[in-house]
Amino acid sequence: MKRPLLFASAVFLGALALLQWEGELSGLAAAGGVLLFCVFGGSRRAALEALAVGALAAALALAAGAGLEARLERARELEGRTVRYTGWVEEQDPYSPGRVRVRGTLDGEEEQVLLDLLEAGRGLTPGRWVAGQARVIEARADGGALFTGGVSLLAASEGEAEEATPPQGLHLAAELAALRWELSQRVYEDSPGAASGVVAAMVFSRGDLLDQELLDQINRAGIRHLLVVSGLHLSILVGWVGAASRILRLGKFPRTALCLGAVWLMAAMAGFSVSVLRSAVMTSLWLAGSALGRRSDGLTGLGLAGLLLGLLCPPVVFEAGFQLTFSASLGLLVGSGPLAGLLLAKWEGRFGRVGKGARWLLEGLSASLCAQLGTVPVLASVFGHLTTWALLANLLVMPFINAVILLGGLGAALLPLGWGEGLAGLLLQGARFLARLILLAAELVCRLPWGTVPVVLPYQLALCWAGAAGLLCWLALRPRMKAGAARTLLGCGAAFLAASALYSGFYYRDAVLVSADGNTGAVVISCPSGTLVLDGGDSDYHRWALSQQLLRCGAEPPALVVRPWDSDPNATLWLAQELAPGRVMAPEEQLPLLEGQLPVEFLPLEGGALEALPGVVVSHPAPEITCVEAAGRKVLKCWAGYGIIKQSGLPRDADLVIDMEGRMYAPALEPGRMPGEITNLLLTEEG
Repeated sequence: MKRPLLFASAVFLGALALLQWEGELSGLAAAGGVLLFCVFGGSRRAALEALAVGALAAALALAAGAGLEARLERARELEGRTVRYTGWVEEQDPYSPGRVRVRGTLDGEEEQVLLDLLEAGRGLTPGRWVAGQARVIEARADGGALFTGGVSLLAASEGEAEEATPPQGLHLAAELAALRWELSQRVYEDSPGAASGVVAAMVFSRGDLLDQELLDQINRAGIRHLLVVSGLHLSILVGWVGAASRILRLGKFPRTALCLGAVWLMAAMAGFSVSVLRSAVMTSLWLAGSALGRRSDGLTGLGLAGLLLGLLCPPVVFEAGFQLTFSASLGLLVGSGPLAGLLLAKWEGRFGRVGKGARWLLEGLSASLCAQLGTVPVLASVFGHLTTWALLANLLVMPFINAVILLGGLGAALLPLGWGEGLAGLLLQGARFLARLILLAAELVCRLPWGTVPVVLPYQLALCWAGAAGLLCWLALRPRMKAGAARTLLGCGAAFLAASALYSGFYYRDAVLVSADGNTGAVVISCPSGTLVLDGGDSDYHRWALSQQLLRCGAEPPALVVRPWDSDPNATLWLAQELAPGRVMAPEEQLPLLEGQLPVEFLPLEGGALEALPGVVVSHPAPEITCVEAAGRKVLKCWAGYGIIKQSGLPRDADLVIDMEGRMYAPALEPGRMPGEITNLLLTEEG
């Protein structure tokens, strides 16, 4: 059987997801099906081998799932109890002051635990040893709890955490966390600003040093993955370390040992995130194979990384970072080689010999395109939108990435050395200059029209899956097929996608897109006349979450913002200033306070119906209820619990009802809750 480890990993991850989510698989389950199609032969011997390997992988998934449940049961016994803890701070939450993650032990127990502490106190930096008491609120399956079996404890600190003396012995993880924090802070504080934040993110995975508005811009440009240390960063590092080793004329094994040390040191400086661990495992396997004279296989390395991470932390399969890093690697490994070969052959046939510049451009284009193609299903499923110009943005910034990582990494490494501060400053200034060029490219790309495309059920999401899987399969199979058969396969696939897209266009032409946030209760309604926002949140977090929701709907700025009857006028002004809508509907008694403050038209929030936009009628049958009628559809938003909706004498012909928490209910007010924190839903003439 070809690539048994890859096949075993695909089965293992699919079974693990199936066990934890009762059949609703993440993007990795479908990826496992694609892998099976690509690597599985049709002979009887191969079938028997696949059956044996698959059964072993499924049994391993059962064991991992059972182990997770056992750990959760033991942890749930602590819920409601006050415990005393001792450990070191792994990370602090940049958005919730005083909230930290502490890795350590509880009194009377030796097993390691991960505590997500609320109100533990300010100034608790990573790597610092602390102790205190906390009341356990909840035991959770946590995809970020990589080294505690996937279980973490949410706890409220009883008093601020106190500084503690580290236990005897070597605590390498805590020391590395402290070093990472110190170096990244110095890189940023030496010249605070967006450019230093980008350098710290690309070297240390410190995305928290960038403000949210800038992160949103980077997201819309489609280059957020460059700010998380992953395979690209490690490959650059290995290339530089290998080149230096050859200049020093080191032997094969010393060179391999030096590269492995550099890989795992960078993984530690990136906080051992999921993406860098996946990359570190694959890179280590490739380096070890090269040193031993064995041919390295990227797909086998990807399978091994998935298997190890799934065994280490079963809930990680539902982490967006895990799905994105593996789907990007899968697309890169499956499609980039065949696509690069195809493009190089076309270039050579038309222009003759392929030069170094053209080869670099075509291979870079192939790698970027296939990596993004692999992530399309996950991005569509998890985030609800796609970035149209991501390929262009990646091509624009790719020439600067190598230099930023090299200059930023060397500069940060020289900072602790007293004699190297001057040189470190020069290197970091060079890295910051290139980082500014990256930000400029992102800003230019974000100004292009149609930058984000919303993805809604049912057809657009299916197109994302079918398009990505079909193209990757065609690229993988094309070298093994005759030219005529390959063209026929591609033509049939293109015709299917075109027909589906055309049908989807007719299906959507009079539809109303409704997006509800299960965290904030905010509702975005997109219709032919414009975009409406029904928002009752008054905090900074609510405004940020609403901007993300609008991004998922591909609608910025909105044409109308509707505020509830009990809203704060100051919060209304802040929201209008941030979103820049055309109109704002607010309680009538607040209009004298709002009018003239901003160049926005303010409309009264009345009980009667008002045509707020062409063809869009907004009414308030009750103070807690907002009714929007658009394109023949009626949506009710309740600013109170679902019970208020059931008890009120509202008309029963609503197409959709959304309660205070953002949960959607089907027509006739029968509960039909939709999964996910943010749900995009279409209302068509068929319902």
